[in-house]
Amino acid sequence: MESDDVSRVNRAAFESARAYSAEGATWHPQKAAFPIDEAVLHLRLLGDVASAERSFEWAQSYADTPFFVGRVWAEFLIKLGREREALAFLESEPERLPRSDRRSMVEVVEQRIADLRVLLGETG
Repeated sequence: MESDDVSRVNRAAFESARAYSAEGATWHPQKAAFPIDEAVLHLRLLGDVASAERSFEWAQSYADTPFFVGRVWAEFLIKLGREREALAFLESEPERLPRSDRRSMVEVVEQRIADLRVLLGETG
């Protein structure tokens, strides 16, 4: 398939999956899974990092949001050149994340904060 054909197929798949997900969200409106799925669809089918970032930001507002969503959202911000915004967000995460739950990966968050501070020249 040529690139235009692939783009059309991906767009059609995106629209179909998005409609299906939106229908599910009407039955489960407080589930973070739906904006997370939308982020993955934006990224994988359309290559749209900015839209994926917005969906991950949206997912942050749900009570059932898994710990990894904040880390992924920060990486999207970095990919979009918004390193300071990512750092500001990540700096608030260690207080919120339970050290007793290894799924929170608080050590990974702390290392990413340190890496970003070096990148931004904010060491010492």
